[in-house]
Amino acid sequence: PDPKSGLYIEDRKGVVHHVRYPPDCLAFQIGESSQVMSGGLLRATPHSVASAEGPAAKGVCRNTFAVFMQPMWNQTLDPEGAGKTTEEVGVARWEPGIDFGTFTERKLQDYY
Repeated sequence: PDPKSGLYIEDRKGVVHHVRYPPDCLAFQIGESSQVMSGGLLRATPHSVASAEGPAAKGVCRNTFAVFMQPMWNQTLDPEGAGKTTEEVGVARWEPGIDFGTFTERKLQDYY
């Protein structure tokens, strides 16, 4: 397939990397809710996927199976370890005591 196709992630310094992993492995993306609930231990990663193009794309398809795991809409997003700050958690739209619904609405406003 097209060598430019595949998963791209942005590291914490803002550098984009083309990620490759063995064919017998799975890749997982961690979302911001997991980052909040882990107190910043796990980190959400901005990412994108580039499709194959040109002759290299012939006969190649991309399949995705997305599973979104989230708390109840009114669940308070309290990270592990009491007293975590927004800076420690690393998600600007989160604040102590916020519920998942409000957090999600803020996130959607940021992107749309």
